Amino acid sequence: MDRGSLEGIIKMHNLSGLALPIIPESILAKISMQILNGLMYLHIIGKSVHRDIKPANVLINSKG
Repeated sequence: MDRGSLEGIIKMHNLSGLALPIIPESILAKISMQILNGLMYLHIIGKSVHRDIKPANVLINSKG
């Protein structure tokens, strides 16, 4: 995951002073879908629950 966390990306853009949204809604929808797929896998296959979902725990790679 060569781009770091979602939190790091957001912090980096906040330092630049841009008031515009930095991640388009369509991209956030895809990220959300991948998070939900991962949670479903953990729940159904791994029989576990992830209770610490936050931007710092969402890792992004250069392919998105």
